[in-house]
Amino acid sequence: MSLIKALAKNSSASNLSQTDLIDNRIQVISEDDDGETSVSTSNTDGTNQNVSVQEFFFNNPKQHTLDEISRLKEASKSSPSVNVSTSTFIQPKSRVSTTKITVSSSVSEKQASKGPELLHSSLKVNRPGLSSRRSSSQVAKHALEKPLEREKDEYPPEHENAFLPDEDKVTPFGGFSKPDYHDLFIKDNVFATAPWRVVEFDKGNGSLKNAIRVAAASDPKTKFRWIGILPIPSDVVPQTTKNNIAKELSEKYDSSVVFVDDVTFHGHYSSFSKEILWPIFHYQIPDNPKSNAFENHSWKHYEKLNRSVADQIVSQYKEGDIVWVHDYHLMLVPKMIREKIPNAKIGFFLHVSFPSSEVFRCLAQRNNILEGLLGADCITFQTEEYVRHFYQTCNRLLLADFDEYGVRYKDRVISVNGNPIGIDAELLNKRLQNNLCLNWRKLVRERWADKKLIVSRDKIDRIRGIKEKLLAYERFLNDNPERVSDTILLLIYTKAKMDRDDDFETSIFNIAERINAKSNNISTDQPVTFLHQDIEFEQYLALLAEADLYIVSALREGMNLTSHEFVVAAQESHSPLIMSEFVGSAQVITEGPLLTNPYDVKRVAENIKLGLEMSPEEKLQRWKKLYATILEHDSQSWVRSCIRDIETAFASNRKDCSSELTQLSQALFKEKYYNLPNPESKRLFIINLGNLLSKVNIPGSLINPVQHEYIISTLFNLANDPNNIVYVFSFLKRSDLLRKYRRIGELGLIAENGGYIKLPNSNEWFTVIDENELTWMPTVIEVMNALCERLPGSFVEVEECTVRFHTENCSDVDRDHKLKLVGELITHVNELYSKDFNLHANLINGIVIVQEANLIVRALSFVLNQNSFEGHLRKIPSSSLTSPVSQPSDLTMSFKDQPQTKHNLGFVMAAGGNTPVDEEVFNYFNSLEFDIENKFTIRVGQDHSNSKAEEKLSGVNELFRILSTVIANDK
Repeated sequence: MSLIKALAKNSSASNLSQTDLIDNRIQVISEDDDGETSVSTSNTDGTNQNVSVQEFFFNNPKQHTLDEISRLKEASKSSPSVNVSTSTFIQPKSRVSTTKITVSSSVSEKQASKGPELLHSSLKVNRPGLSSRRSSSQVAKHALEKPLEREKDEYPPEHENAFLPDEDKVTPFGGFSKPDYHDLFIKDNVFATAPWRVVEFDKGNGSLKNAIRVAAASDPKTKFRWIGILPIPSDVVPQTTKNNIAKELSEKYDSSVVFVDDVTFHGHYSSFSKEILWPIFHYQIPDNPKSNAFENHSWKHYEKLNRSVADQIVSQYKEGDIVWVHDYHLMLVPKMIREKIPNAKIGFFLHVSFPSSEVFRCLAQRNNILEGLLGADCITFQTEEYVRHFYQTCNRLLLADFDEYGVRYKDRVISVNGNPIGIDAELLNKRLQNNLCLNWRKLVRERWADKKLIVSRDKIDRIRGIKEKLLAYERFLNDNPERVSDTILLLIYTKAKMDRDDDFETSIFNIAERINAKSNNISTDQPVTFLHQDIEFEQYLALLAEADLYIVSALREGMNLTSHEFVVAAQESHSPLIMSEFVGSAQVITEGPLLTNPYDVKRVAENIKLGLEMSPEEKLQRWKKLYATILEHDSQSWVRSCIRDIETAFASNRKDCSSELTQLSQALFKEKYYNLPNPESKRLFIINLGNLLSKVNIPGSLINPVQHEYIISTLFNLANDPNNIVYVFSFLKRSDLLRKYRRIGELGLIAENGGYIKLPNSNEWFTVIDENELTWMPTVIEVMNALCERLPGSFVEVEECTVRFHTENCSDVDRDHKLKLVGELITHVNELYSKDFNLHANLINGIVIVQEANLIVRALSFVLNQNSFEGHLRKIPSSSLTSPVSQPSDLTMSFKDQPQTKHNLGFVMAAGGNTPVDEEVFNYFNSLEFDIENKFTIRVGQDHSNSKAEEKLSGVNELFRILSTVIANDK
């Protein structure tokens, strides 16, 4: 809250003329949200950038009287839809001097000073670096020797830590001070008998509160209950008072409060959440030398508070409840709940942006945070970009698999979605039409008549792009000097409470003063004005409704709902919106705004000019697109969609758990891996990576869920064990397969699903196909080429023993038409060529693959029975793709150094996906004539239904994580 006291003699300013206002000064003593007391001084030469809401709305050429202002306040009280707090109105004083004073619990008038008069400025005088901004006169300094009475009544929680022993403090970042509060609150024990009441909190996540309120009103059957922390001092409040507070919140407000000690609260919120997580999630990597120690020290507080919240949820959870956890402050809660309630329905929504893996990996506790999130059934982000970042981060840091169904980690599938939060446009329209807002709009029009009003609302934070916005506006005025007198940029800003940056604030005001210096008469034409305080919501809506342009220049932001509110407020003006392409809203309202790169100052300046000079027709066209999108993505549909996604993800996990296949555990695999009958026994690995390494289509891009180097290193170590025989088989042709794995000479390769085999420790290729068996290829190719003419975007790929018809890129073709043609091709091949040529056509990922049936079975028979293989066999060179170089009678020399695989096998592992070829492999090893005690047939991926495999794994990364554990033990 702000404490504002005016030193004034006059009881009324209603009769003052404009000249009287100019000839008078106002001196204000205020305490900002951080508890820092400062002195602001106003004078008459027009250098004011930082104004109060009263100065902005009331010190205007139209000269509204305070009587009129009183009527506005009465209107706010009578408005049934608005709850407006009382404003403090500052009355002009005839003369204020600059003598240093002492302020105690009351403020008295100062004596006149003989010192030089102050120039007009309301900038804080105690901010570091102020002297560099003040080029003209000296600054009056004031000292507060005692806390104000208001300070005693409003005990700031950040000072609680000052009373605690040194070892219990969160040190030293953002330190806690003012130990004099100890005597005031602890010694007198004012909280033991102090009265209290529950009032509505107007801060916090307003979008979430409004969304839940609307959803609850629309569906009375669904009960919502809030569980969270109260931002009040906890240590000094007696337990009986806490119990009474908790009881009232529970019974009257459907809320459960979690009380934690003050050190934990500040270590969690002020330290770890705001100093570590917030910057990293917004691409601002902390580079303070103390940050690492600070992160390690405050992590335990972050973990402890999350545990307290999780325990409260567990204590109140009932079967069938849905737990919906919100934002980066509680990222460990899902896992903590899952550990105690394995079958709980848990969702998580992140309101801020999620960074790329290269930024997230800078967190020392990165794995703990990711695993905490993965305890949920469904994780939802604001945009698909953040979904993609999360997939890649889990894959690179946890080696977690992912596909279009979600992240697969530790036997579970965690659904990951993008679902942007919205606003309640209907309620906002009602607020715009109430009398209070309409009166404020009239005041704004009068205050800035004949001016172009550009509005922006930000916190003083580097990620908000305030500096870039001012530089662009300065460039705009440099390019269009005639606009200096008729354009104003109004910046509504508040300070970030926990992470003050005085140097950054200084640089902002330097730019603002430089811009205002362009004006010839700053008393009437002030290009930049800062409105430095929270204003009433109707005042804010009035500014949006009357703005000629709104600018969002954030360098990174999850979702900028202020821009959504501006679009709703601009129903009459249809004013344009300039939006940074780095905010989440830019991926939602893609049509209508002037999207810009805030770092491109020239381009933003051009867009300011374009927005101010845009024709009414174009304004209307752009606004309609914006408004339609905002109505589509409203808060009510957001809640319904998120709850539905949680339910679906939970049901999918339960269904997956009921699969008949056995989940392969690391312990079971290791047990059988080392259980060889004798030291000479061999282990055979047959792994299909062809279909398992395909990229996943996340809206906006294709991303690969597997790290190729990790697979290569694991296969290399596995194949280098003399007891292991490792083969990789794939639908790829020989040259492509060799290109991927040529660095591993000990690895065996099977190309084109069994058509060609390269033995381990050999450069020679063999095929089980007779050249006469390939006479079908020209006819099938001709049929496919004919279909290409009927299916735009399709093409034919011809390999040595396989023909593929690609339709995966036919996105512009009617889906039913495409499926009809593909079905005709598969039927044609299977009916006309299966009997004479043993051909079979399969559809895999939009590709029709035609080749001989049972090729993989023939290849596996050759691998197990090299010296006694009875099928057709010929050797082909790597340099040639066709003619043989030797007859089968000469091939025995090639196998003299190869192990007698069939007779000394003690372990077999066959792993693949869900293709018909994989099923042939599983069936082959399950039907061997000889018995192998240690055997695994593993289906890898999301679909485990109707499989001949006996075990299952969620993905390739999980498979290779198990393989890597036995390799590490061998070393």
